[in-house]
Formats: sequence, structure tokens, C-alpha cells
Amino acid sequence: MRSILVNAGQCRNCVQTSPQPLSDSDPMVIYLILSGLVLFMASAQAAAEGYINIEIVNDGQYDQRIAVVDNICHLLVLERRIIADGLMPAQVCSRKMNRGNVTLRNLESGAEREFPNVLDGDQLNVP
Repeated sequence: MRSILVNAGQCRNCVQTSPQPLSDSDPMVIYLILSGLVLFMASAQAAAEGYINIEIVNDGQYDQRIAVVDNICHLLVLERRIIADGLMPAQVCSRKMNRGNVTLRNLESGAEREFPNVLDGDQLNVP
């Protein structure tokens, strides 16, 4: 609808218009906008070729609260507490040659470590 609805008595110089029917070019514009939206939504997955499974290992004596960030799909994969001498599985995006790129953050100590070439089945130690 291409008109603005105004309550009676609020506008002195308003011109009432009726809704205009779609012109021949409007469906093409709508199609282009929708196509652009679909491409934008898929852009985060464009670099990813698939997924790999990894394990986060806490080999310390204390429970640790960690965050796992997937640097390919730009996602926070998990934010959890891992028990002492425990491990937790995670799935991350992969790219060329099924390699992932992951950042582990120890939310208690503030330590952070990036793993740029993670392979399927790798075990990553909490920093």
C-alpha cells in the first residue's frame, strides 16, 4: 500500500490516495530483493565445505568454563563447563581439505588459543 493512513482531523493538507496495483517491473524488483536476501543468508556458509567433529579436553585438576568459537562459520559453538579430566564433543565447519579453524576461550582465566588447522577427530586442550 503506497498511502499513509491518518486519523481524521490530524492532517489538513493530506491527499488521500488509493493503493496502486503492481506494475510490470514490481515482480522483478521483489525477485531481486529476495535473491539478494538468500545470498546474504548463505554467505556465512559459503566458505564452509562441511563439518568436522572435535573433542575439547580439560586435562586440569579443576572444572573449567570454556567457550568454543568456530572461525569459519563465525558461530559460538558452545559455552559450557567441562569437568576436570573430562572431554566434550563439538562439531565445527570445515573448509579446504576438511580443516577447521577454532578458538578456545577459558572463561575463568581469560586465556584464549586459536587452532587454525583442526582435523576431524582432533582433541583440543583447554588453555
